[in-house]
Amino acid sequence: MKSISKLALFLTLLFVPASMLISQESEARQKILILGDSISMAYGPFVKQQLSEFADVSRPVRNGKDENCAGTIHGVANLDRWLAAAGEVDLIFFNFGLHDLKRVDRDTKNYSNNPADPRQAEPDEYRQQLSQIVARLKQTEARLVFVTTTPVPVGDVKPRREVGDPLHYNAIARTVVDHQGIEVLDLYAPALKNLAEWQQPVNVHFNPKGSEELAKLVSARAREVLARKDASAANPAPWTADNDQVERLSQKGDFLYCEANVPEFELPDVFGAGGKAVGKDQWPAQRKAMIELFESEMYGRPPVQLESATIRFETGPLIASEVDPRISTRTVTAIIGSGQKELFRFPLRIFQPSAEGPFPAIVLIHNREFPDASAAIEIPTGFLPVSMLVEQGYAVAVFYTTGVEPDRADANGEGIRAACDREFGDSPARPDYWGCLTAWAWGASRVADYLVTDRTFSADQLTVIGHSRGGKTALWAAARDERFAVAISNESGCGGAALSRRKYGETVARISTAFPYWFAPKFADYANREQELPFDQHQLIGLIAPRGVCIGSASEDLWADPRGEYLALAHTAPVYKLLGAPSISDLTMPAPGEQVTVGRTSYHLRPGAHDLTEGDWLRYLTFLNQQFKRE
Repeated sequence: MKSISKLALFLTLLFVPASMLISQESEARQKILILGDSISMAYGPFVKQQLSEFADVSRPVRNGKDENCAGTIHGVANLDRWLAAAGEVDLIFFNFGLHDLKRVDRDTKNYSNNPADPRQAEPDEYRQQLSQIVARLKQTEARLVFVTTTPVPVGDVKPRREVGDPLHYNAIARTVVDHQGIEVLDLYAPALKNLAEWQQPVNVHFNPKGSEELAKLVSARAREVLARKDASAANPAPWTADNDQVERLSQKGDFLYCEANVPEFELPDVFGAGGKAVGKDQWPAQRKAMIELFESEMYGRPPVQLESATIRFETGPLIASEVDPRISTRTVTAIIGSGQKELFRFPLRIFQPSAEGPFPAIVLIHNREFPDASAAIEIPTGFLPVSMLVEQGYAVAVFYTTGVEPDRADANGEGIRAACDREFGDSPARPDYWGCLTAWAWGASRVADYLVTDRTFSADQLTVIGHSRGGKTALWAAARDERFAVAISNESGCGGAALSRRKYGETVARISTAFPYWFAPKFADYANREQELPFDQHQLIGLIAPRGVCIGSASEDLWADPRGEYLALAHTAPVYKLLGAPSISDLTMPAPGEQVTVGRTSYHLRPGAHDLTEGDWLRYLTFLNQQFKRE
């Protein structure tokens, strides 16, 4: 097969069953080992049947019966025995987690139903023990796939497990395996979507249909991995985009994905007009002028009358969750007034520890939905892993972007911008009319207004975070509002953290055409004229210095230009230096899975696609704990 053309290979992969393809590649049958708990014991026979044409699937056996690999402490103690019994294998699926998060009696170490008892392996223990397991598995030279822990349902599950813990432990696992080049098969998300149909009632185990469906996911990944030539290996640094992905994306349209074709460009001085002549004493005035420049040319500015508007808050009761009493929730409504009348209102939802504060608070710019208080706890997602955040001592205040300003071209008179148009005679016709990103940033600051007046929260430990368009907003919000001690941008791309002059992935022309309402009308003038922009995004990030900035990218999210995001952060170093704060300055990108933190700045490149995941959150929490000295 090495001699056939790429087109022929593509057609072969498309139309020939994977089992036939693999059998042609190797005279010997493939050997697959599954290491896991009772969840894998249930789906294992289905995997064995589904892959029977070309693979022998096995798992540890003891006393003639399939062995439950249980938690990481059991894995560390028995892994050598399991590997010796299996012999040489081609592929290993492994999972540990569901046993680790069980509650155990402090004295007897027997399983417990008491939520006050410790877990079998607390998070730090889990990380250490899983790291030992991974190090040993790497010695086998088999291809490795970590399988995420499946959900814990709501109800009186025995022994006691918290519904939010699988996400937390999956996040830890991702940070352990990502930089090792070990891929992850996520069973949590598909299982969560189908719990009612797949999982047994009030039970962590799955019914036959659920086990068969999970097996299909495992089998599909096995076929995919074994059909590839590359084996699992440590990810190289510096990172480069996957050649196959670059070629595939390049064939779809006129967008640039090949690094060799990035045009030559010269970045504006990070200090703006006047350049390096700016001193520390002159920086505040220079910073103000640069914010005004970003307002007039890119993001737009709110009407000046809005600055004198009043704000008050309707505060709902603080309610402890019945599912997880460690978490309490409150709904707050921000009410904006003009003179004696109400101008606008929008809700925010707060999740916080059921304990005495003050707590550091995270403002999440949520561009997907306004979270239901109960569902966010009972059906936790990687986008908003409430339990993980609260367990680490953080409160999270969530507002929905569309609740402040509709995310569409025709707002039909809804949102804060239309309210200001009616009240103040503002008009979308002005060149610096505020786009949605500025409206959402305004909303984030109104959430901060509430947090700094409530002594439950630490006013000097506020963070603003967003994903994608929310990430663009988070950077702009922190640039405009110095109450945010840290800004976190997750895969914000063009108009966010990525350098516009690279013209890589999404461009000014594309974003100002597809989403013109995000920006000031004037921004569209720079379509295909990025080199004429009076600034670039490293200067936006520089406006946040010397406060904290954390940028997250994804290795497969080329549309958002991971390299452009990293370079923008690195090019802010002179501002941080001027202000006496260390920061990332090395222009060499880190490897996928690696988190680089220098002083007040941090960056990570997560393997995978465009999303905000529990693995991203755990890296952000690590950075926040360092910044707020909570380690």
